[in-house]
This record gives sequence, structure tokens and C-alpha cells, in this order.
Amino acid sequence: IQGKIKSVIEKAVRHADSIKDGWGNIPADIREDIRRAVSTVVNWKSVLKQFIGQLVRGAKTTSLKKINKRYPYIHPGKKNSYVAKLLIAIDESGSVDDNMLTTFFAELDQLTKRVSVTLLHFDCFCNQKDLYEWKKGTKPELKRLKSGGTNFDAPTELANKPENRGKWDGMLILTDGCAPAPIQSRIKRGWVLGKDCKLH
Repeated sequence: IQGKIKSVIEKAVRHADSIKDGWGNIPADIREDIRRAVSTVVNWKSVLKQFIGQLVRGAKTTSLKKINKRYPYIHPGKKNSYVAKLLIAIDESGSVDDNMLTTFFAELDQLTKRVSVTLLHFDCFCNQKDLYEWKKGTKPELKRLKSGGTNFDAPTELANKPENRGKWDGMLILTDGCAPAPIQSRIKRGWVLGKDCKLH
């Protein structure tokens, strides 16, 4: 019954959004509550937070300044002194427009507060010279350096190189998804897709 009710409400929401003045005099905040109640879209921010959380590991110490969540003010809290290292590979192929790149940078701006970030520009190819560090508290200048096709093997092969072993705990690939599946990665790999984009 609940599934049927939700289905009816979803259809009503889509109908109201598709026509002019479809919502009538319903206040905007109530509209958003209704949309949120029937939305099946995954909260990508919580998924990204979970991905980063899985990279943070080891080197835990106790601290009196950190409040213990289980026994507040009775036992000292735990502090994680290890900073995860993340490689962010930015797809700069011709199919990724500048607006999508700007959106990627805007949403990932908060990451440097939790992890150490290295940026990598790629299209069909990339090399060690394309790597640079995103320092904490700074905003790297957005510059398109490439404009070829897309090959997800390029950043994966760079991360898999023996000389880069241990440099990063995980890799995020920012892309529109327009390329075949890549080779296996030695480090944890996540995908950030532009709006309305899908992986092939």
C-alpha cells in the first residue's frame, strides 16, 4: 500500500512540475518536502563522504581534547592522526565542457579539509608531469590542459606504476563517463559523473 501511495505521489509531483502553475498556491518549502519524500536519487555527498571515510585508516591516538562519543567526559576521545591521500583524475576530453569542470571543482573544494589531494589532468594520455598537489586552504586555478578523447586506462596505469605505489589511498575520476571500462586499479577507485551522465 505504501509503495502504491508513493507511486501516486511521484506521478502527481512529475505532473505538477511539468505544467505551469501545477503546484497552485502550495508554499515552496512544502513543495521541497514533498519532492524529497518521493525522491529516489542517491545523496552523492554522503556517498563521497563514505568513500573518503574508508580511506582514513590507522594511526589512532587518544586525546583529552577530543570528546568520547560513547563515554563523554569519562574517557578520552580518539584522534586519527593519519591523513588519507587522494588522487583526483580530471577528465579533460572534448566531451567534458568547462561548466562541468567548474562544477567538479566547486563540489570537491571541501575535500582538502579531510584528505591530502593530488590533481591529475588526463584525456587519452597522462604522465607524472600532469600531477600537482592541491594544498590545504588554497584554490587551484582552473585551467584546461587537454582536449583529446577519453581513456580511463591512462590515470589507472599511472596510479598502478611501481614508483607510485603507496602514494595514494584512493582515486576519484571526474568524468562524463564516455569511455570503455578501464583496467583493474590497485587502489580504491570512485567515480564522480557530471549531471545526466552515465558510465558505459
